[in-house]
Amino acid sequence: MVLQDVVTGKVVQRIAVDKAAGSDSATLVGDAMHLVLVHAGARAGDLVIIDVATGKITRFPAKRC
Repeated sequence: MVLQDVVTGKVVQRIAVDKAAGSDSATLVGDAMHLVLVHAGARAGDLVIIDVATGKITRFPAKRC
C-alpha cells in the first residue's frame, strides 16, 4: 500500500500487505488513523486493518461455510 500526499504528489509511507489472490479485488476504506482493506472473490469478507501511524496490520479472516 502506498500513501501519497495529494497536494505534493510525494509518497509519504509504504506498508506491505498481502497480494490479492488471483484476479480477486479489494475495497479500501478508512479515515486519518486507520485503513480497512476488504477482500472480494476467494477471500470475500476477509478484513485487513492497518494502523497508519504505526504500520501495524491486523487480519480478520471471514468464516467460511
